[in-house]
Amino acid sequence: MIRTIYENDDKYDSIPTQLTFSSERFEATVNEGENYEADLIVSTDDNIRLRAYVSTDDARIVPERERFNGPSFRLHFGVFTTGLSGGDCIRGNIHLATSAGEYNIPVIVHVVVSPVESAYGMIRNLKDFAQLARGNYEEAYRVFMSPAFQVVLAGCDEETRALYRGLSRNPVTYQRVEEFLVATGCKEPVSISADAEEGKYYNLTGSQRNTVILHRSGWGYLDIHAEADSDFLEIPRKRITSDDFVGSVCDFNYIVHGDRLGKGCYFGKITISTQSQIIEIPVVASKNGPIRVDMGTISRKNLIKLTRLYVDYETDKIERKAYCTGTRSLLTAIREMGDYPTLYELYEAYIEETAGNRQGAGLIMKELSARDFRGESAEAKAMFLYMGHITGYLDPRQMDIVGHVREWFRKDQESFLLLWILFRIDPDFLRSPAKKMYAMEQIFKSGCRSPLLYIEALNLLRRDGSYMRRLNSFMRHVMVFAVRKQVLPKDLASRMAHLSENEKTFTQPVYRLLTGAYEMYPLPELLEAIVRLLMKGMPVHAEYFKWYSLAVESDYHITRLYEFYVETMPDTYQKLLPKPIRKYFALNTSLSDRRKAFVYANVIRNRDRDPETFDQYRKAMSEFAVKSLEKRRIDSSYAVLYQTFSEEFALLDLEREIADVMFTNRVYTDDSRVREVIVCHEELCREDIYTVRQGEAFISRYTPNAKILFSDGRGNRFVNGVPFSETPLMDRTELSRICRAKDCDSTGFLLNTAMGQGVLEDISIENFDAMKRIEGSSEFTPEFRTKIRSGILRYIADHAENESLDQYLQRVDYRVFAGEDKVLLANAMISRGFYQEAFLLLSKFGYDRIDPGQLVRLANYVITRGEGKYDEEILMLALAAFRQNKYDEEMLRYLTEYYNGSLDQMLKIRKAAEGLVVDTEKLDGRILNRCIFVQRILPEGGQILKNYAEHFGRNATISNYLTFEADRCFAAGEAIDDYSAKYIVRCIDNGEETEQIWRIALLLYYTKKKSSFTIHEEALIDSILDECAIRGYRFAFFKNLPVSFLAQYELDDKIFVEQHARPDDTVILHYRLLSAGEMEKPYDTVPLERVYKGIFSKEFVLFYGETLEYYITISRDGNEWRSEDFSAKADTCDMEGRSQYQMINQMLELCESEEPELLIEKISQYRQTRQLVDTLFVLEDKF
Repeated sequence: MIRTIYENDDKYDSIPTQLTFSSERFEATVNEGENYEADLIVSTDDNIRLRAYVSTDDARIVPERERFNGPSFRLHFGVFTTGLSGGDCIRGNIHLATSAGEYNIPVIVHVVVSPVESAYGMIRNLKDFAQLARGNYEEAYRVFMSPAFQVVLAGCDEETRALYRGLSRNPVTYQRVEEFLVATGCKEPVSISADAEEGKYYNLTGSQRNTVILHRSGWGYLDIHAEADSDFLEIPRKRITSDDFVGSVCDFNYIVHGDRLGKGCYFGKITISTQSQIIEIPVVASKNGPIRVDMGTISRKNLIKLTRLYVDYETDKIERKAYCTGTRSLLTAIREMGDYPTLYELYEAYIEETAGNRQGAGLIMKELSARDFRGESAEAKAMFLYMGHITGYLDPRQMDIVGHVREWFRKDQESFLLLWILFRIDPDFLRSPAKKMYAMEQIFKSGCRSPLLYIEALNLLRRDGSYMRRLNSFMRHVMVFAVRKQVLPKDLASRMAHLSENEKTFTQPVYRLLTGAYEMYPLPELLEAIVRLLMKGMPVHAEYFKWYSLAVESDYHITRLYEFYVETMPDTYQKLLPKPIRKYFALNTSLSDRRKAFVYANVIRNRDRDPETFDQYRKAMSEFAVKSLEKRRIDSSYAVLYQTFSEEFALLDLEREIADVMFTNRVYTDDSRVREVIVCHEELCREDIYTVRQGEAFISRYTPNAKILFSDGRGNRFVNGVPFSETPLMDRTELSRICRAKDCDSTGFLLNTAMGQGVLEDISIENFDAMKRIEGSSEFTPEFRTKIRSGILRYIADHAENESLDQYLQRVDYRVFAGEDKVLLANAMISRGFYQEAFLLLSKFGYDRIDPGQLVRLANYVITRGEGKYDEEILMLALAAFRQNKYDEEMLRYLTEYYNGSLDQMLKIRKAAEGLVVDTEKLDGRILNRCIFVQRILPEGGQILKNYAEHFGRNATISNYLTFEADRCFAAGEAIDDYSAKYIVRCIDNGEETEQIWRIALLLYYTKKKSSFTIHEEALIDSILDECAIRGYRFAFFKNLPVSFLAQYELDDKIFVEQHARPDDTVILHYRLLSAGEMEKPYDTVPLERVYKGIFSKEFVLFYGETLEYYITISRDGNEWRSEDFSAKADTCDMEGRSQYQMINQMLELCESEEPELLIEKISQYRQTRQLVDTLFVLEDKF
């Protein structure tokens, strides 16, 4: 750092000049980490050679050079911002001590955090960022990804910064930027709407392109996905973004393919979705018109209705009369529609026969016998023969009815109607039910799935359940049919349970069959069959708990039943476990750890109701809790265990394990998009990601400010529009106590210690060690560690009496401290006596914002350590304290010894030193020399000179100062200081050499300060006037001397025209003398004579009534200055005066007063005086 040490022993040069500065003030703004440089150009108005010395009053302001000499110069200087941060400000002055005066040039440098630049200007806050996003989203995306975005977040709360950290992790997408803007309230979510609610397309002959107009509200990023659920719909472009919108409108196209349609209407759906919105557009398409009756469909529906009536009748759900009535009505309706096959007519006959109306059935058969059946189906022919047989219309002896039906069935073995007829007329089937069952199994294998087949088989099994020998596919279908229709006989349900034991593996069909049967008949064997079947497959699904629970309640003894009971028990189960379960698991530990924890948690929750079981389990639960904690396992059940046995943990070294689980919260969401939960703590460098299973995740949250985000596993992260709940798993009070007692250093616990309440905790003796660990851990962000450092240092400074804190200061690397940390570190170091370290720190980073009292302490130490010798940094340290009005004797002695900065500052130091009785001799000498150099008279200059002289100061300095003071006061027409006058008188009396200007200044002093004089003073005045008379010096102020001196030196009748200018100026007097009554007259011109340095003068004698009018022009370097007009008039006289000049003026005044007697008397006196002079004084020839 350059410092200015100014000394001036040159003789005083009184030539004045004016300075011009390229700038009278420097004020700038720089970014953090940047320095400021500038140039100050100084020049003189008249090209006179200039001497200048440069100093500054702030260590951060550094001039390139300290001395300059010439008519002009360029001063390059720098302002260094090391250790400062945004918001800091450097305020100081460049002090110029020049031969033309002393000047201060203010320098102000503001340090700011570098703003983020964009095409739309500086981005300083979230409002600016939102404006940028609205105008240019791509640019906003670039800014969002930039490390400089931290500037935008300045001033935001921890939650917002944590949100940014979570959304700014790679890969960053436009969607994340949108989420950030919406979550921070900078904008509303973008919504979309479609101008079409549905699409209907008929009479299609080919493909048709259709357009839906999408409208969006608001601004922002949109990522729209579209999909269709049907083959006949095609979406050419399945993704639409904000760029596809023109204004707020976008065309969305889809294609309906007519060539992919069959008969009837096809229904599809187009889904248009954003991250927060879903629009569904139903689409109907057909090759035909919109209104068309599909007779085939109606026919199928009627057939189903007829079949349902038959099944209900066969299963005894309806009586014969209701069956027949319903069927007749339905057939009548079908006939009226016009499409009435022959089989329906034959079915009419069957219904009449069933109803007991054989006559009616015979009439129908008679009508049909006239019809040609050669074009009818085999089923119609067989039905005709069957109805003819049962109504007696046809004689079996005359035709082979059975043979015909057998032949037709041989050709069409998938027709159950033919088989149904054979069952009723074929002797083989009539004699052998087993053969009938076999035939039904074969036709089932052929693909027949008719309900008539199932009802036929069921009726056979009703009569003899032994035909169900195993649960093959056919039997399962029959049983399922029976269960669905609620017509399963109880004995078949029981037989089915026993047959299920033959199943080698678990199958869903058998499971559904058994559970359906149990709903009808809650038989013990069915329940046991269900449980045993489950155990053959995947027995631990939660839906199976119902069956295990029933089995346990029924006290079934099935191997591993209790284990599966517990494994499938829902996590929300809170009731007391059945007693057998409690007893069983007191001895058996074959459960998985997770379910074992569940059982133990249940025992703990119900210990008040069953304390015996709790006591029985206690040891096992305690051991299990310890092992589980060591593995850091956690869910709701583990949490209950850890909470219960926390006291036992206190005896073990498990503090890190406790800290890793104690902050666990359960997060639940039913949003199907969510695959992961991300937890972002603003204070941590990392983010934590947790997998979501069945809508549930167990996360670690250490502070209430942590931000929770959700991910779909494809890079998109959500904050808005995801409903979720969050619940702590345990009370952390006791566990926290254990961790504190064990001095836990887990990252999560440390963070909770510091920020558990959402704000940074005040540092205390209890958390000091934890705060130290945070400050030294790379797990935490630099910003948070800086906050912790600040708190630590503030605590150390406030607890200076605690010597144990010194260890922290001894290991601190002060280079990592900047901004507020520097201040706190320095204060702490000084408080604890680390003076040398503090001095090195402040020498590098500056003394700004340091407590001035601490600076005084530090200054005293380094001054004493340096034995009071000059040191540039010590001087700046002492000055920094003094500028804040803090000092003591030792510091002031150092400043008075060495400081040589601005004159004003030296005066302040001198005043402070006088107050504490500190010797100021050396400082006084520098002040006097500075006054000479910068040509400045001080009000206290005489006192300073007196003190300096009385302490035997250098004679050269005293002499130079007196010369400067005398010259300046004489030029200004002012009196020198009283002490200066006394000093000059003493020098004259002692016969010492004195400057002529001293004596002239002394004479001026007497005219200003004295109204009467001592004999000694009169003698001095006479001697000085004699000297002036000899040298030809006659000044206007002489007229202020008593009349006795004026007459002696012929000054009483003189008028002086006096002008001060530069010695080399040309000074011209323009004047005219006007007699009484004279009005106008040309000006005469005469140069004014330079009588002393820059004083030009001319004397005039004016008689009574005369007027002198004049003005003055001064020429310099081709320029001319003109004064205003002046006048002087002799309009009074001394009527008692005896000089020739006075007597003439008396006579002139008496002429005007018209007093002839007095006039004659004055004329006579004048003549007598003139004659006397001529007689007494004769001029010799040599004159």
